Amino acid sequence: DRDSGKLEDFWRTIAPNSPQIVTSTRNVEIAKISLNFMLTLKIALANCLGHFCERHEGNIEEIVDAFKYDTRLSGKRMWKTGLGFGGPCFPKDIDNWLYHNPDNPLGLAVKKENKSVFEKSIRYIKSFRVKGTVAILGLTYKPD
Repeated sequence: DRDSGKLEDFWRTIAPNSPQIVTSTRNVEIAKISLNFMLTLKIALANCLGHFCERHEGNIEEIVDAFKYDTRLSGKRMWKTGLGFGGPCFPKDIDNWLYHNPDNPLGLAVKKENKSVFEKSIRYIKSFRVKGTVAILGLTYKPD
């Protein structure tokens, strides 16, 4: 609307190279809280990795340096909700992480959240009370 256009013009004069996002106050509040949650989660993960490396003689600097090559860790692609993770690697690797860190709250939370998302999706699908087979397009993590 007209007011948001004036505000955008104002901020462009003050911060011409900064991105401009027009959204609701509610979305801004949620974005701020979510961003801070993610940053604190990243700090907690770095500490978990550091402790893991101390116990297993790993080099945290070299391990974290390898992260920069994985394009899945940045960009908008990863920020879509869905059925959680599956496939051959993620569940196995979370279980392996928890085997070596059985009381790790982050690993336990990841596993619990993934299970919760899956169960919620199943309840949603069952709410349609369809008899017979149900196909879910886009369920696999690879196109073929």
